[in-house]
Amino acid sequence: MIDAASMMKASERLWIGSGSGAALQAALTAAKVGEVQLLDGAQARDKAAFMTAIARALRFPDYFGHNWDALVDCLDELHWRDEPIVLVIDHGDELLADAPGEIDTLLGVIDEAFAPNPELPHSALKVVVAATPSAPILAQARKRGLAVGQL
Repeated sequence: MIDAASMMKASERLWIGSGSGAALQAALTAAKVGEVQLLDGAQARDKAAFMTAIARALRFPDYFGHNWDALVDCLDELHWRDEPIVLVIDHGDELLADAPGEIDTLLGVIDEAFAPNPELPHSALKVVVAATPSAPILAQARKRGLAVGQL
């Protein structure tokens, strides 16, 4: 287990948190780790619904194309925000449940997009999943060899 401030300094981008997404969002906001946004995995069970949900959660521009390349582009644009971003995914066990093949693509985006930029020290993206340890996104992350932190 790690505290929120240490989470922001750690290299892991994907984290598992216990409790509800709303409780995690409140705790992370209170810890002043940066901009904390909530995405409901129960409302993002397929790719189209996920793209809509992430666009809403991270306030993407109207021209967002609702595909993986457009997601990478919009995440890269987030570098210019003034503070780190934490995306809390509530109901993480349900995220992309109707499109499990898309989970690996999402993990690739999380792993590669929004890479740390030394010229923009406040730019950081952390994804905290409120889910069971066996949630498909976490199981697939471990299968890929991605480090998953625990709050």
